[in-house]
Amino acid sequence: MASPVTVIETPAFAALVADYVKDGHNKLREDLNWLTGRLAEAPEVMGDHVPGLKKLPLPVFKTRCKDSCHQLAASAAWRVYYAIHGEKRCVFLLFLHHKKDAEAITALLEQRAWTVGSLHLMPLAERIWRRLYRVARGNFLAGLAGARLQDRGEAADWMHAHLPDCDFESASAAEVGACMAGAGQLDLLRAILGRSDLPKKRVKRLTGSMHQHRFEREIRQISTRLLDVWLEAAIRSRRVGAVKLLLERGANPNIPCWLLERSYNESFGALSFAIDNCRDVRGAETIPWWMPCSKPEQIPQDCPVKAGASRCSLRWKRETGHS
Repeated sequence: MASPVTVIETPAFAALVADYVKDGHNKLREDLNWLTGRLAEAPEVMGDHVPGLKKLPLPVFKTRCKDSCHQLAASAAWRVYYAIHGEKRCVFLLFLHHKKDAEAITALLEQRAWTVGSLHLMPLAERIWRRLYRVARGNFLAGLAGARLQDRGEAADWMHAHLPDCDFESASAAEVGACMAGAGQLDLLRAILGRSDLPKKRVKRLTGSMHQHRFEREIRQISTRLLDVWLEAAIRSRRVGAVKLLLERGANPNIPCWLLERSYNESFGALSFAIDNCRDVRGAETIPWWMPCSKPEQIPQDCPVKAGASRCSLRWKRETGHS
């Protein structure tokens, strides 16, 4: 017969227990003593292996424990996480929470999904992903895209895996697609373009300014169509592959691009913005837009021209009087 396993509380686990006891769970210690007695006999049988934590040095398991204070069965009460060290015959108690806490976290993430995504809390979202509404999942991806998609690492892979599980409203769809286009993430952009359920509602643009009349005048000219918003982000970021892809899918090659900054205020057409971006910081043109090029994919304005952009819309730096 195998010798009993030693059950060890980590400092973090002990601190959590002490906090819960202070909050009124006076019988928590008794309930945990009941659990640890069984863990000492058969830790592999008492819990389920947590698949999302397979990369840790020790296997991590999750089990349930009753709540005698509130007369709740194990299915409705505590969740206890522990790691097993087979060679040393030890069980390390790592973390515990009440099922009601998890329900509160789910409700909070539902309401603040965009903010939680911007903090790139993918492990938290992964734990309760299936309990979230599909629109909340889309909002989480919007926050994540705005904060981390330029990194081209874990966030992009995570988004690709979870994109099919989401629904989008116009604002979240605009954010996700614009960030994909701006980061040059063509695989992700193709994935979202392939959806048949993208929102048809127009994207709400910014409103309000110190110079309200001029601000509203400019904003009214900016496209609120989803594909055009994505194209605007691709043009601004000089992502030629994204520009080409969006134009092929029906984005308008003549959209206006308005640059509102603290030090200047410029209006462009899509084509003129692409032309201006071919200039270096001294104003000299690196590749003249009207000349043939052996590598046309390197010229941002080549795509709008082929898609039908009007050269009559070359209006840039309008506020400063240049044309």
